[in-house]
Amino acid sequence: MAADTLQVGEYIDQVESAKIFRIRGELVGIAGDYSEARQYLEWLHNGSKKESKPTFDKDADFEAIHATKQGVYHVTKNMYRVSIGKPAACGTGGTFAVAAMLAGATPTEAVEIAMRLDPYSGGKVVCKTL
Repeated sequence: MAADTLQVGEYIDQVESAKIFRIRGELVGIAGDYSEARQYLEWLHNGSKKESKPTFDKDADFEAIHATKQGVYHVTKNMYRVSIGKPAACGTGGTFAVAAMLAGATPTEAVEIAMRLDPYSGGKVVCKTL
């Protein structure tokens, strides 16, 4: 899994932040509003208990990709994991990254390409393996 490091919240922040996390043996990549995505990650880290599930308003804007040994899943503010195929990507640069991977790019190369095309992607490229 590869990601850029540009943090996006209510504004495009000029700080770099991690977007790939290892939680209970899975890789979770996040995109969109960083504070909302961090709430989701905290819920996952604390056991994903139904009673502590965060709720997001209708304007929430985050998504995540889960890479597991069983498959790849996409999650949005509704908190449901939906199985998706490979290659997979999320965020504003996701379409560019998927197109690049379909053309033969590695995930790292795909993020580099997406960063050239998407104004909301930037910073460094980080890659982690399951």
